[in-house]
Amino acid sequence: MVCLRSFLEEHEGECVLFGDWNVVCEASERFGCVYNQEASSVFNSFIHDLGLVELPLEGRRFTWVNKTASKMSHLDHILTTNDYGPLLSKFFNSWLLNEEFDGVVRQGWSKDEELFFDKLKALKLKINTWAIERRRVANENKNLITGKIKEIDDKIDEMVVDENDLLERKDLCAQLDYIKKLEDMDMIQKSRIKWDVEGDENSKFFQALLKQKGQSMQSMSKFERDGNLVSPPTLSPTVTFSELENTWLEHSILEEEIREAVWDCGSSKASGPNDFSFSFIKDY
Repeated sequence: MVCLRSFLEEHEGECVLFGDWNVVCEASERFGCVYNQEASSVFNSFIHDLGLVELPLEGRRFTWVNKTASKMSHLDHILTTNDYGPLLSKFFNSWLLNEEFDGVVRQGWSKDEELFFDKLKALKLKINTWAIERRRVANENKNLITGKIKEIDDKIDEMVVDENDLLERKDLCAQLDYIKKLEDMDMIQKSRIKWDVEGDENSKFFQALLKQKGQSMQSMSKFERDGNLVSPPTLSPTVTFSELENTWLEHSILEEEIREAVWDCGSSKASGPNDFSFSFIKDY
């Protein structure tokens, strides 16, 4: 850690440090283990003195567990020189259909901030705040519309409905269908994100079978061919590139190439479950 501190103090620029640090920040990150307060103080001073920010990890509370689960520790940490701001709860493509969203993005992309990460932080915060309010308003409108439709349906049952009521009911049903369409879009996106993150039981089962089969094939020292035991061939593939190919592989990536790679990605996809979708990136 001393060498790493010296390196960071001697060099400028942004960096991300991650891995198993074999140390915790506080006693609550240990269970069934001896807590070394001195080591934690050194690690916390390292983070504070260099102005680092620890990014939150998702998933289980502890990152190391012994075989009997009697000892557990949170030893993995991701440290960065930049605060990337709050994560989006999730970015839904249905937001792009909302007429207010463009104004939210323009307001959130602060002109006061000079650094890109600071702009992104302000934008995420603005979108999160708007999304919470939008969800509240949408639920209120849905309940209001549903209540009005029920009132008109009661009039229909009592045979006291007029033409204006029927026209209003048609308009209310169209509004309700649009709200449900947006909800369905969000549900589909949520299910895809969950499947991408967790997979499903079938895929895990077959992956385990393939892994077991691969291990058994690797452990096979000899096999039978024409009644004789022979050793499998030893494969040592080598790949060579010409000077021109090496030059092409090592050339600087152009902005046009990055744009082409992004535009080739599916619009409903994202670089992570809590990141902006490629549809948002393409629009803005």
